[in-house]
Amino acid sequence: MSQKAVCFNCRRSEAEIPISNWRYQGGDVWVCSQCLPLLIHKLDQIIDVLQAAREQGEDDGPGV
Repeated sequence: MSQKAVCFNCRRSEAEIPISNWRYQGGDVWVCSQCLPLLIHKLDQIIDVLQAAREQGEDDGPGV
């Protein structure tokens, strides 16, 4: 089953904003173009959100 690409941080979909797929701890995480600078420059501020998204992905399967 294919999952909808949604940014792990702001929850916007690929229909709303460009989204790219990144790998984190062996799983897929989607990030939008607006949240990408946070992922790169302010990881310490969003690490909890990223970890929760990764754990959610383990429950839902690939593509989250």
